[in-house]
Amino acid sequence: MTDVEIESGRREQRADIDKIDHEQYRTQAFSMYGGKLEQVGLRFTKSLIDEIFDKFGEQTRIDKIDENAYNANVSVQVSRTFFAWVVGTQGEMQIFSP
Repeated sequence: MTDVEIESGRREQRADIDKIDHEQYRTQAFSMYGGKLEQVGLRFTKSLIDEIFDKFGEQTRIDKIDENAYNANVSVQVSRTFFAWVVGTQGEMQIFSP
């Protein structure tokens, strides 16, 4: 950013800004790239449980499928960045629905 200046006037508060659940939005968007909100089923290995909780919150329901396979249904803004996140797990996570 260049030529940044501090303005002396007061900023106008947008009425709709208080209605946004910022924590919910953070768990749905990937790297600020939004998309259509979808319920997505993820299957992943045990090693990714902490990452799932970090991304989607501690309240995320995780179901154990077998000794090393787990499922979670999460709300996601589907985007290229979301798909890159899944692919970046190098096969340790798959999208099983929709």
